[in-house]
Amino acid sequence: ISIKDNDGLEYIWQRNPDVWAKSSPVLFPVVGRSRGGILNIGGKDYKMPIHGFIASSEMTVSEKKDNEITFFISSNDELKNVYPFDFEFYVIFALSGKKLTVTYKVINKDSKEMYFGCGGHTGFSLALTKDDKFENWDLEFEYDEPLWANDTDMKEVEISSDKKHEIQREGNVVHLKRELFDNDAMIFENLKSKVITLKNRVLGKRIVFGYADYPVIAVWTKARPCDAAAYVCLEPWQSMGFRSGEGNTIEEKFDIVKLAPGAEKDYSFDIEIN
Repeated sequence: ISIKDNDGLEYIWQRNPDVWAKSSPVLFPVVGRSRGGILNIGGKDYKMPIHGFIASSEMTVSEKKDNEITFFISSNDELKNVYPFDFEFYVIFALSGKKLTVTYKVINKDSKEMYFGCGGHTGFSLALTKDDKFENWDLEFEYDEPLWANDTDMKEVEISSDKKHEIQREGNVVHLKRELFDNDAMIFENLKSKVITLKNRVLGKRIVFGYADYPVIAVWTKARPCDAAAYVCLEPWQSMGFRSGEGNTIEEKFDIVKLAPGAEKDYSFDIEIN
């Protein structure tokens, strides 16, 4: 909920309930919406909130060190009403110098194969000072490569499986403009770039975001005319919201993870301010 530099500048969106009431929700066991708000798991329908239930669940601290803290939640009777697996889920924040590494650890404690998606949703402030502007910021990709974003159908809130549109760039740089988000998030699958830097051309500030463990990166802010949305979210995804051609079963979701009984899986992303 907060990252500040030595000058006291705040780099995380401070949860304005009139615009966007969150700052960096954790996405698990799904990313995005389920079709009609219902997800079928093992032949049974469950009401699944957008981006899953971790963001609205209370976690406990399982370990605390000088530069690292681990939060923990496990399955219980209440959670099994929406997700019928025995599991353990950890969120680990580890600070090394100016780099914060956020790790999600998933452990299947069940006797059957477990299906899940996960991801981050960090909202970075694009108003570091009172005079800062949204248009002062650029997205700099690790490589100079074509940027094809999945089309979205806002009426159905559906992500296209095959139709994409190209995002205009100058080399490896995209200048942030409000109209980029008129059709919701920019969603990129399997980019060569695994590092994206948010750069402020006026202040010279940089937010370096690495997501090597994830196949999808989404970039989102609230669509026009909400000029008060002085933030952009960088969202590394494993799986995504419902796509054209998908039904409502978790087993058929795009890039869903199938975790064997007793197995565990880690996903990390990095944030560095400089």
